[in-house]
Amino acid sequence: MKFQMKLMWKTPSFWLMLGFMCLFCVGTFCASCLPYYGIEFMAVPAADQLYIGRGTVSQVYLLGVLLPLIAALPFADSYFCEKQKNTLPILLTKYKTASQYFFSKGAAVFLSAVLLVLVPFLLNMLLNLLAFPISAIADYTNLSTDQSMYYVEPYITVNVLFPRLLVLHPYLYNFLFCIAISLFSGLLGVTAYVLSYFVARNRIWAIVSVFILNNLLAIVSGMCEPKANFAFLQYLFVIDSHEGKKPWMFFAALAVLLLAVALLSRRAIAKLDNVLCDAGASKKLWKRN
Repeated sequence: MKFQMKLMWKTPSFWLMLGFMCLFCVGTFCASCLPYYGIEFMAVPAADQLYIGRGTVSQVYLLGVLLPLIAALPFADSYFCEKQKNTLPILLTKYKTASQYFFSKGAAVFLSAVLLVLVPFLLNMLLNLLAFPISAIADYTNLSTDQSMYYVEPYITVNVLFPRLLVLHPYLYNFLFCIAISLFSGLLGVTAYVLSYFVARNRIWAIVSVFILNNLLAIVSGMCEPKANFAFLQYLFVIDSHEGKKPWMFFAALAVLLLAVALLSRRAIAKLDNVLCDAGASKKLWKRN
C-alpha cells in the first residue's frame, strides 16, 4: 500500500488535475462574488447557497459532465502503463499475492479520485464562508431564498433529497453531500482502474468508459423524467433541478455498478495471477542458468 501511495504522490497528472480543480473552484467563487459586488447587505445570499456542488450554481453542469474524467485521469490507468512498459512482472514480485497488488493499487486510485473532489470543494466552501454571511434573511421567515422557495409542496418532494436536513442545517447538508460526491468520484476512479485490465491497446478507452457511462445514464434519465432517474450525479449535486429522483433508484443503480466492479475485479486478479506465475517461472529459470 505504501509503495502505491508513493507512486500516486509522484504522478505529475495527479498534481496537475488537483491544481486545475482548485483553480476551477476558486474561479467559481470569484464568479459568484461579481453579481453581489457593491449591492446592499440585505440582498447578499448566505454562503451555503453558493457552494459549488449546488444545482443552482451555473458551473455545476460542466462539473457533472467532466467529473468522471477528472476522477479517472490521474492514476486509474497506472496498471495499464506498467503493463505497457513491461515493469508489471517486476512490480508484482514485490507482493505476496496478485490480489495484494490489485487492492493496494485500487486503494491508491480511490484515494486520488476522492482528494481531487474533496479538497477543491472544501476550499470553495471555505472561501464562501469568508466572503458571504452565514445566514441571510430574504423574507419574513428565517429561511434563505432558495430554501424557502423549495419548502413548497410538491417541488421539494420531487427535487430535493432529505428536505428537512436542508432547511434546518444547510451547511451540514452541503458538507455531507460534498463527502458523498467525493466518495462517488473515488468509485468512478476504481471503475476505470478495473476496466483498464480489459483494455488491449489504448488506455484512453479505460478512462473514457466511465465518462460515457455517466453521460449515457444522464441522457437516458432525461428521457425517462419525471418517472425515473438513474443518473448518479443528479442525486449528489445539492438541489439539482432534475425530476424523477427516488433514493431507491440511486441505490439500485449503485448496487449494480458495485456488483459489476466486483465481478470484473475477480477476472482482473486472475489475469494478475497468470502474470505473477510467469514472472516466478522466469525468475527460477534465470537462477538456474
